[in-house]
Amino acid sequence: MTQLNFQELLKLGDAKAIAALMNHYLQPKGITTKVSAKNDCLQLMLEAAQVPDQQTLVTLIGKLFASLGAESIRKVKIYGRQIGEEFPAWHEEFEVEGQTVPNFVELAKQGDVSAITTLIGQWLNSQSITTKASFKDGCLQVMLESVQVPEQQVVAPLIRDGLIGLDIPCCKKIKIYGRETGEDIPDWTQEFDLDVNHKQSTPKPPSQPPSATRVSSQSHTPPASQRKQIWRCVNTLTGHSRGINSVAISPDGQTLASGSNDKTIKLWQLSTGDELRTLTGHSGLSAGVYSVAFSPDGQTLVSGSDDKTIKLWQVNTGRQIRTFTGHTCGIRSVAISRNGKTLASGESFSNNTIKLWDLTTGQELRTLTGHSHTVTSLAISRDGKTLASGTALIFHL
Repeated sequence: MTQLNFQELLKLGDAKAIAALMNHYLQPKGITTKVSAKNDCLQLMLEAAQVPDQQTLVTLIGKLFASLGAESIRKVKIYGRQIGEEFPAWHEEFEVEGQTVPNFVELAKQGDVSAITTLIGQWLNSQSITTKASFKDGCLQVMLESVQVPEQQVVAPLIRDGLIGLDIPCCKKIKIYGRETGEDIPDWTQEFDLDVNHKQSTPKPPSQPPSATRVSSQSHTPPASQRKQIWRCVNTLTGHSRGINSVAISPDGQTLASGSNDKTIKLWQLSTGDELRTLTGHSGLSAGVYSVAFSPDGQTLVSGSDDKTIKLWQVNTGRQIRTFTGHTCGIRSVAISRNGKTLASGESFSNNTIKLWDLTTGQELRTLTGHSHTVTSLAISRDGKTLASGTALIFHL
């Protein structure tokens, strides 16, 4: 999405553009915004680990929409609820009087860090990279984080060219850092001086991400052998009454699931450590939950238990959707194919079999044999054609 297109879409009341803008401001506060438009009414659902504060957010959003100048929007309805709840805890609506669309370029030229961060996000055009920025003694420091370390030779030139084009008077130097999410120490660092010659060579910021260019700058990327990986505990989640056998993180990185010998599955808000809900349903003298797995869309979760069943759950409500039966011994491992259609489950003790299921209908598709011991782990290939199981046997699906 280019800078001009983004502002034009905001002015047109485009729901996706408005959602991107809202999430830029609210996600650092732990609040996720979902937006939908119906006729001349825009509806916003605000979700957080705790119910979002109504007065503060309605005031903030009211000021924001007053500045958008979106002629197609006449009314805004705001709903607030806790993550996992089906019904809002509160709602409020107001009429919109349009004025002018916010100009991120002009704000960035004045040294507005939030505007600069927004523009960098648009230049990178990547939902997987999180951008943080701050000023210190005329130097703009930019931290880029992603599940995979951002590619230095691609992202650094994009940011350099864009910032040179903005010609920010208070910005004399740029320091860009790239690191993997969760790490303290950057994997690479790159510096640029914003001298007069540089500014004259690039008259305006890019409206579209340019291709990677050669960079003349101060750069230091230590070899992997010299990089220190520092791990630290950021949170300890407590709540289960017995040992934990399995954990899984949702595809969007927001929710953690844990399966325990106490026969329950707990869902947690990963960013805060707050417990969202407890899923109960596995029962029997021996009903520990040994394996959990999220579906690719993150909407459902499967759990395998020593009670010889697999259960399918709806994540946002905790509702039990279906129980898969057919194993004669406890379930020790589960896996879901990338297309979300096939479920694999591994059995323990005497049978040591693997069963394949249609996740949508619950129908058993086939049974795979060959192990002489418990199937403790399963993994399905990206193309969904091959299954690997715990004792290194490989099956073609």
